[in-house]
Amino acid sequence: MLNKKMKKLLIAASITNCLLLAPVHAANWLALQGTEKEGSAPRAKVWGFIQPTYMQTDGTKLPVQGWSGQDTQFNVHQPDLSSKSTFQLQRARIGVRGAGFPLDNKINYFVLAEFGNNGITNPGGGSGSARLTDATVTLNHIKGAKIRVGQMKIPMSEEVYQGIIAFNYINFTNLANQQLIERPFQTDGNTSCNLSSHASPSNDQYLRFCNGDGDIQFRTSAQAVRDIGVQIFDTFKVNGWEHSYAVLVGNGGISKHDRDDNKDTTVYWSSEKVFSGQGPRRQGLKLYAWATRGKRSIYDSATLNAGGSLEAATVEYDRNLTGLGTTYLDDKYRFWAEYITADGSIYNGSTGGAVPGAVDNAGTSVSQFKLEGTGESDGYYLDFGYKLTPKVELDLRYDIYNRVTNLAAAAERTYETTTLGLQYFFNKKTRFMFNYELRSLEAPNLPSTHNANLTGEAMDDRISAQIFAAF
Repeated sequence: MLNKKMKKLLIAASITNCLLLAPVHAANWLALQGTEKEGSAPRAKVWGFIQPTYMQTDGTKLPVQGWSGQDTQFNVHQPDLSSKSTFQLQRARIGVRGAGFPLDNKINYFVLAEFGNNGITNPGGGSGSARLTDATVTLNHIKGAKIRVGQMKIPMSEEVYQGIIAFNYINFTNLANQQLIERPFQTDGNTSCNLSSHASPSNDQYLRFCNGDGDIQFRTSAQAVRDIGVQIFDTFKVNGWEHSYAVLVGNGGISKHDRDDNKDTTVYWSSEKVFSGQGPRRQGLKLYAWATRGKRSIYDSATLNAGGSLEAATVEYDRNLTGLGTTYLDDKYRFWAEYITADGSIYNGSTGGAVPGAVDNAGTSVSQFKLEGTGESDGYYLDFGYKLTPKVELDLRYDIYNRVTNLAAAAERTYETTTLGLQYFFNKKTRFMFNYELRSLEAPNLPSTHNANLTGEAMDDRISAQIFAAF
């Protein structure tokens, strides 16, 4: 694995070199995922994809007092968080879509289910099960205002909103993985889950949620950038440009045990100059912006630990996200860039950097997922691609995520990853992917000898390989 200085030199050199090129996919995902061609859509088109995957790190252990010698959360693989080297079925989805209502071909439907091993089906390492990811009906009766109702993807960052068939990497960026995917927890996890106090019943209510692995600490499965609600959207063509808008109002997640009456609102706009082609790999230049505003209810760990009731412990935090980006794809060159901000409810790692559910070396405290309710974060990514031949593509992505930048200086963390990628296309529906991720984590406002930075130094690079096959 490469050290930090070498990583940063490689990042700078690679980005400078690739800026001499020009690189992405400029597809209209609102239309591709929400509508069918009027008069020509089948009653039922069965489709899907599978992604058998291999991932590996060095499995470097925690070096800090209290947790030394234990697994670091970021060096074992999701969702099980138990192995440094693993084969898994990252996704396996099957769906059906079409215009299944013969009395009105302006009505479309879209249904998709997940059978793979990931945060949707297997939160925290428990027994996995199939889950419905999408189930919508689209009404195309009003010109300029299509209406889509049900459970659907949230129109936001192109990285996570695009169809997986067009995703050029195996893993998401740090910001997308930590903040956009969203993992609903029972508590904020900021109070120590102290086993030694179990003789007193005062914190039994807290131990109910903190004394266990992810299956106990998660409230539901990962939200996977989806919501249940109603979306109004459409696309207009003006002077060679294609403009699209969407407004989505929803509960704030899928399969959610809704704790309140708050609703999330997402607005989205894109303008695209189409060069050629159609579908997921249409060529063009797209500019887009989006914003999500919502609230989350969660149990305050300090109140529960002091013996407070669930009602007294319930607190409400904002969850606000904003993004601005561009995509470009022309012949064999691809480029994406996006800047994203987040404030309010911010995922904030785990106790000691350990695997949630692990007990410290003294046997007195359980590591937990942590949430900062009033935090601010921001980050961006630059993504480049170049097709050497019709079957071989080279990819390079740099992403940085600055987490919790507004509170105590000691709380800030900076994640940087440079991903080197190779894709080999057997055909338009099947490809092999290989990624090498150069990863770093630091607490920029703390000395290098601080436990936070010693933990960050333990972050390994990651190797991934995958076969993607659609049908």
